[in-house]
Amino acid sequence: MKPFSRCGSRFLLSKRKVLFAASYTGSIIHLQYFYETIEKFTSSGKQFVIMGDFNIDLLKCDSSSYSQEFMSSLQSCYLIPTIDKPTRVRSSSATLIDNIFINNPDQVVTCGNVVSDTTEIT
Repeated sequence: MKPFSRCGSRFLLSKRKVLFAASYTGSIIHLQYFYETIEKFTSSGKQFVIMGDFNIDLLKCDSSSYSQEFMSSLQSCYLIPTIDKPTRVRSSSATLIDNIFINNPDQVVTCGNVVSDTTEIT
């Protein structure tokens, strides 16, 4: 069994094939396989989007080596995050562990968080 969950689909958008991949990275120790998979996508030369719950807080890039390594690895594959605000907000904390990364930012019209009153299912 592979160490992280993922699924993918190809869509034709504006006459371009785009690969969309969703991921759930449950543990930091399995990131090497994740990075290898992203490098394969990058080497294909195709436009792709990867989204998911990465369990790595991007708000801590200045203080967490895990967050720094994650961002550096994705940026080395020309992936940039489209979300820059917390995606999980609690009374005493806020984290940015869910994101959407793209390798073609010129194609983005708008992006951001959707605010909802729904309770997270745990």
